[in-house]
Amino acid sequence: ARPTTTQKPTPKPTTIGTPKPATIGSSASGRSGSQPYLSIVAASRNDDYAGRLEERLVAHVALLYHQLLQHCFGDVEIVLVEWNPPLEKPGLKALVEDGLKRGRHGVSDSACGWKSEEDRPAVRLVTVSAGVHKTLQDEGWLGQAPMAEYFAKNLGIRRSTGRFVLVTNPDVVFSPGLLGFLARRGLQKDAFYSASLRFDAQW
Repeated sequence: ARPTTTQKPTPKPTTIGTPKPATIGSSASGRSGSQPYLSIVAASRNDDYAGRLEERLVAHVALLYHQLLQHCFGDVEIVLVEWNPPLEKPGLKALVEDGLKRGRHGVSDSACGWKSEEDRPAVRLVTVSAGVHKTLQDEGWLGQAPMAEYFAKNLGIRRSTGRFVLVTNPDVVFSPGLLGFLARRGLQKDAFYSASLRFDAQW
């Protein structure tokens, strides 16, 4: 997780509008407009935080998408929030598209009985501009850090349409056991789940 930004007490709120999501790959609604079972939310910006960010993000998207396809888990949406994109770096869209292309490798839609791209997991990229970030700083909601991780994740949750929401980081690889558990669609309403084991891999 990134360092938590400091906040001034009782800042005066301001209306900054609602960022609109861009759809990558499948439609945002997915599966002929039905509500997704699960929304998977992450947030990032292309600032090379912790090193080799582009490589880690592509691997995250590729492996997650591949696992979803392997489990025929189509009623899922991936919501990635790009917060305050650096002007000197390319945005995340091309990296996400690269990850999706790699994730589709070796998996056939026919094995899941899918007839069109609409049946695959939906992928949406929500971009929060530098202007919005600056407004929040001016109003005292944010400190000087260029990334507001938890603001971004909360925005992703609010933009989600799934029955359940899973919040993660954009360099996390889910275990086969976790994906299998989620794909069984046994989550309970009004429940909070957390992963009890974490293994840090040398990248």
